[in-house]
Amino acid sequence: MELLRDTYTGVIEELGDLPRVAHELLMWLGKERLIRFSSPMGGGKTTLISAMCSELGVCDNVSSPTFAIMNEYRMRTGEAVYHFDFYRIEQLGELRELGMQEILFDESSWRMIEWPEVGEEL
Repeated sequence: MELLRDTYTGVIEELGDLPRVAHELLMWLGKERLIRFSSPMGGGKTTLISAMCSELGVCDNVSSPTFAIMNEYRMRTGEAVYHFDFYRIEQLGELRELGMQEILFDESSWRMIEWPEVGEEL
């Protein structure tokens, strides 16, 4: 996988800044639909992803997929948003076994990945 852009930095001083930063990030991404979120545990990855999903028109409850590894949400348009959490993945083979490798390469869908360091070898 290759990103068109490397790093976006947004300043969030309070929770009320999230919708603005989510909007700015989506505009910055342009047509790119693969987003990797890196921050320490408790750094707000899921919270930012939730704000981005809201900005994209997702009505579902966005939650961390730490145990499920992947959550799927639908936008009002019917388009899919896939939210991954690779924190518990120990080997890349686990993603293949779970059938997630195909989704990760589906450039027509939004793919948001927490703890992407595990999947770098893909």
